[in-house]
Amino acid sequence: MAFLKLDCGILHSTVWVDRDARDIFITSLLLAEPHELREPAEQIEIRTLNRTGWIVPAGWYGFVRAASLGIIDRAGVEREAGLDVLERFGSPEPESRSQAFEGRRLVRIDGGFLALNYDRYRSRDTTSAERSRRFREREKERADRRATPLRHGRTPLGTQAEAEAEAEAEGEIRERRGDARGASPPDPPPPDKPADPAAGKKARKTAAARVTAMPDGWRPDETAATMARDLGLDPRAEFADFRDWTTAKRATYADWQAAFRSHLRRRGNGRSAAARPDERREIVPILPLRPDERLAPMAPCGIDERRRILAEAAAKMKADDQAAMRAKLDLP
Repeated sequence: MAFLKLDCGILHSTVWVDRDARDIFITSLLLAEPHELREPAEQIEIRTLNRTGWIVPAGWYGFVRAASLGIIDRAGVEREAGLDVLERFGSPEPESRSQAFEGRRLVRIDGGFLALNYDRYRSRDTTSAERSRRFREREKERADRRATPLRHGRTPLGTQAEAEAEAEAEGEIRERRGDARGASPPDPPPPDKPADPAAGKKARKTAAARVTAMPDGWRPDETAATMARDLGLDPRAEFADFRDWTTAKRATYADWQAAFRSHLRRRGNGRSAAARPDERREIVPILPLRPDERLAPMAPCGIDERRRILAEAAAKMKADDQAAMRAKLDLP
């Protein structure tokens, strides 16, 4: 059986003053169920099967699946008194608080009775949520009224014409003061606005959003390739190493070209060709030489002179090693 919300306004209606009418009406509401009438239906008289001529429009109502005597018996009312009440409920009532359906409350149709205002009162929101919403609206209106600034002790209820008259009067006073004292003083500069923390947070979020992983198909530009060659590095090999390293570390950058150039500087020990104009970009093998005074002149020399000195030192080491081996083996 459906849940029923009983409106407290029934205490002020014409139904409440008649006990038989009150019992039958409340009993009908308790027996009713929400029902959609998809097509208009004709009203039937209570004591006969004749049509009254009044049409119930389509809509939502409370449908009581019971006959007249069934409702009267449930309400515990005398039969004739109950039939009189049902006839009164199905007739127009000028004294009713609600003039919907011309004051009719309960009408008989084929299959039972319709409580005409059933859905109207059932759909009303009488919960605390609705009361809380209205309370918040009232509090907001009060706060807005309190926040409205006052001018010269007057209430903010002045009309637009009064506000314009005040503005004109103030303008004339300023003009007279300006004529008496000379040029009017400039308006004070607006106060500095405090730093908005939300703006800084938004900027940090924007910068973080630009940091990404290596895009698909990314390659170093010509500037980075030239820089690698100037440092004596292979651009392709360095790009492969850089890509493997960033993939393994899941590195993210905002500028991948700048990140690759930093990688090249680390690999090239931070020196470019402009810092070494006298050197050609060739890799010279390092030999395990013993200390020799003949290597001292290498510091200020170019690459060709260094190669010659290294070759002589290697030849001397080879000759010294061969001589030491002959002496050990007693060979001539």
